[in-house]
Amino acid sequence: MKLTEKQKNCKYCHVGSKIKSLYNGSPWDGTELMLERVDDSIVSAGEDVWGDIGFDPVNRTLTSWGEGIVALTIDINYCPVCGRSLKEEEE
Repeated sequence: MKLTEKQKNCKYCHVGSKIKSLYNGSPWDGTELMLERVDDSIVSAGEDVWGDIGFDPVNRTLTSWGEGIVALTIDINYCPVCGRSLKEEEE
């Protein structure tokens, strides 16, 4: 599959790409991109809830850590930003 320019230059699904992150330290931890802290009082019905989100394009997972809960990990097949298939080799 031929990649679009957006997919070729996506800073979220190419491990080690240069990206600015609000996460403490380097945004990349191995193959996992630590995205910024999420603060969402709407989803939690008025309670102040926060969590961190990790995106691992190599192992094809998204992981969310919420305050006081067990991490939730879901398998994904495409980059949530550019739509590139994470199963196929890059061309």
